[in-house]
Amino acid sequence: MNIHTVLDVFSPISLSEMDAVELLDRTDTKYVFHSNMFAAVLKNIGSYYFILEVNGMRTCRYESLYYDSENFALYTMHHNGKGNRLKVRYRHYETTDKYFFEVKRKTNKGRTVKKRLTCNALESTMPVDKAEFLKKWSAFDPGHLIPSVQTDFTRITLVSKDFTERVTFDYDLNFIYNNAEKKLD
Repeated sequence: MNIHTVLDVFSPISLSEMDAVELLDRTDTKYVFHSNMFAAVLKNIGSYYFILEVNGMRTCRYESLYYDSENFALYTMHHNGKGNRLKVRYRHYETTDKYFFEVKRKTNKGRTVKKRLTCNALESTMPVDKAEFLKKWSAFDPGHLIPSVQTDFTRITLVSKDFTERVTFDYDLNFIYNNAEKKLD
């Protein structure tokens, strides 16, 4: 079963219509399943969700550059499931060609709170305005952060028809670290 054919069962929703479910402050639950189940999962939920459609496209490409300390303190906190942890990144939403500098905080109550600034590129340095923004939204010293891993992936975004939930599916993941690349098809 072709994924793109299955996407046709969803009614579209635009970015502006989706604003009601922006969820910059939210609770996240993550699941992993094998790609051979992907089309069947989508087909079974088609009547419950709208699909985000941007410029006629129902799949969107994302590119991120994460910042971390030399000893990977932010990644280690994430990996160990620590509450009150951060992710600091630049993100490029390729479909809309928008760039943001983002600070995501996961609280010890399970909430995810994201703050962001618009910018023009994935930057390999942290300019003063981004450093000040990071200081405002975290206790982390921007001087200790350096570019770490770069990712890109394809995302399908669904919005429940009652506008209470957003579901994303990420696939075709690619990671670049120290000029080494790893693809997860």
